[in-house]
Amino acid sequence: MTVLAADPFGPLFSPAASAALLGLALLYLRGAAHPRLAGAPNMRRHALFAAGAGLLVLSVDGPLAAAGHRLFAAHQLQHLVIRL
Repeated sequence: MTVLAADPFGPLFSPAASAALLGLALLYLRGAAHPRLAGAPNMRRHALFAAGAGLLVLSVDGPLAAAGHRLFAAHQLQHLVIRL
């Protein structure tokens, strides 16, 4: 059984990956809500987190995920995006 056969939504949407990314975003927002833990509010830090989360969504649940199953170059681009 392949991963695609086990995923009823297809390669463009993975509920498990979406739940994991949503959980990470909620943890970040929870920590950002406590200024004692996060320090002074820094908009640059929030913008960088949002950009990183957006790139993860595009590489795990977006069109890059579907292309990664067909093209080796797209698969390697997924690795680069996830590691950075």
